Amino acid sequence: MQIDPTCRDLIDKLIVIDPEQRLGSTAIGGMSALKNHPFFHGIDWSADMMKLGIKRVLRETEPMEMR
Repeated sequence: MQIDPTCRDLIDKLIVIDPEQRLGSTAIGGMSALKNHPFFHGIDWSADMMKLGIKRVLRETEPMEMR
């Protein structure tokens, strides 16, 4: 089975054993780095999630400016 190279790159970066080196970790740029991966090109994270009726889950550990 063939996997698109962009998809494969995303998978490879998400399955890194060391959590600090995994795409999405704060050491690698946090959620912004994950959202900006080419696999997600064209997704408007705010508008598209609202269209789907998905509400952002806020965590108590998030900085106040993200709430």
